[in-house]
Amino acid sequence: MAALLLSLSFSVRTSGQQAPAKALQLGQVEFMGLRRLTQEQALAISGLQTGDPFNEAAVDDAARKLNDSGLFARLAYRVKSTGNLVQVTFQVEEADRALPAVFDNFVWFTEEELVSGIRREVPFFIGTVPQSGSTADAIASALQKLLDEKKIAGRIEHLSEDDLSHHLSYVFSVKGVDLPVCSLHFPGAAGVPEDELRKASKQLTERDYSKTSTAAFASIALMPIYRHVGRLRAQFSEPSATLETTATPGCKGGVSLTIPIAEGEVYSWQKADWTGNQSLPAAELDAALGMKAGEVADGLKIDKGLKGVAKAYGHLGYISARIKQSTTFDEAEHRVAFKLEVTEGPQYRMGELTIKGFSPDATAALREKWGLKTGDVFDARYVEDFFQEAGHSVVQKIFEDRHAPPRTRTESKANLPMLKVDVTLELAK
Repeated sequence: MAALLLSLSFSVRTSGQQAPAKALQLGQVEFMGLRRLTQEQALAISGLQTGDPFNEAAVDDAARKLNDSGLFARLAYRVKSTGNLVQVTFQVEEADRALPAVFDNFVWFTEEELVSGIRREVPFFIGTVPQSGSTADAIASALQKLLDEKKIAGRIEHLSEDDLSHHLSYVFSVKGVDLPVCSLHFPGAAGVPEDELRKASKQLTERDYSKTSTAAFASIALMPIYRHVGRLRAQFSEPSATLETTATPGCKGGVSLTIPIAEGEVYSWQKADWTGNQSLPAAELDAALGMKAGEVADGLKIDKGLKGVAKAYGHLGYISARIKQSTTFDEAEHRVAFKLEVTEGPQYRMGELTIKGFSPDATAALREKWGLKTGDVFDARYVEDFFQEAGHSVVQKIFEDRHAPPRTRTESKANLPMLKVDVTLELAK
């Protein structure tokens, strides 16, 4: 969203009536309301220079530049003369939302070189980019100059304003240059061998380097490896890449990719502290969770256990039950306890049963085998397992008639005002 520009221009008068008026000069330029930017940075954006001849058009132009930068939510100015010197005061409100700048695959430059190159063109750059205005384009232009100076045949791309609503950073990347990943390094790896991490990261060597996608990959694909062995506090640092200094067969012009890891300790399971549970006692919840005191706190097993707890509640009709978890780590004993706060929600009952796509005989057979009557406490587990259990014989008969596995689908649709769940059993054509 463009900043709101409110221009309050006051007339400028010089004192004295007998002597010829001296040419007006720009004296002090002051910015009131700055929080992140400095006076010098704001002045650089405006383009005004102390000592320049004063005219209102130049001040209006400066206000437009400040507005167009996207750095300000509101802006107004006033002018005041003393003799032939004119003081300009800008009253500003900086924009609340600015995203950190991320340089995705600039492997030819250090971070310091990138920032220095940007500040030659964008002196006010402080590591963030406003979500609107011309600043992002100015940064991109500065980055393109850096590429051109090194004769790198790439082009700069960045997000548009329309693409920013769901992003946490403002990503600048180089397109048009191949950057295959030739080698992978995981400094800090010990509890999990580097070879295992390289094997799990094979996808990274099958595409060009990207800092943002590598960081996401580490979180999604590599972190579960550590959680599985109880290293619940493992952390991957920001990945980095450098151009390979030696030729790698089949990987011309590639990069060496480094993903540092702080593995942390292996934790054992201590206990689960349940609160908010009314319909199921803690002992049953512990059984559904499936964790035993003293065993490795396998994060993947814990995730699976929490799904088991949700199924236990769904079995009793509490299909909207939610579990908020927090952890307490005992660093001396390397143990972890989970505090699990349950919000059970209302209990649902069975609504209407709809059967689609089956023959009349199969439909009748399914209705006969269906065990949940309208008004019964809803059982999500029963619905989920119906075609594998109570309705299996009907599905098996279709399989024999078609000589192919039938594709069945079960859909449950909650009716919150009525606290009922309508179920649809469907056979795909």
